[in-house]
Amino acid sequence: MLGNLISNQNLTELVESRVIEFRPFYDENKAQIAQYPLKIRKLLKKFGKSFVLVHDFTKADDYIIKPNEYVIVEVFEQIILPKGIVGRFIPASNLIELGIGLTAGKLEFPFGQENEKIRFGLKNLTESEIIFNKEFRIAYIEFFDLRYLKTSDTVLLDRDILIYAQRRNSIFHDGEINYDADVD
Repeated sequence: MLGNLISNQNLTELVESRVIEFRPFYDENKAQIAQYPLKIRKLLKKFGKSFVLVHDFTKADDYIIKPNEYVIVEVFEQIILPKGIVGRFIPASNLIELGIGLTAGKLEFPFGQENEKIRFGLKNLTESEIIFNKEFRIAYIEFFDLRYLKTSDTVLLDRDILIYAQRRNSIFHDGEINYDADVD
């Protein structure tokens, strides 16, 4: 049903028909009734206006987030949506008991068309260390199909264009991502 929340079966059909793309892959067994779980791939820390890679779960196992520590999470999945299908992020419920705060945005066209990375902000709100591993579920994404509803075209603001470019063309210097660099 167009205009509604997309169910797991609808999502699988949209992925199989390449309307929605998951990179590197989509696992229909992980799809829940109306959302898909996202896992952590990389953790970055902000220093001034730069971001430094502090952990890559494809190369190392656990990461300990210290009390009051803030990190930027890059998720394992890349998701490419067409015009008219939007994604909304939901923090995973396990964050509640752990005392983790999550900040997230939205996902809509044209984000992802040029390999932009999905990122969240994550903060340990407790006085204790918390251990993350590569299987840790950070958030879920739910999709809405609005393709056949009346909508107005949205215009990307300069701010949005810059964010997209930063997440696509991050410049690395000795393991550091410099977001002050000129962006094409």
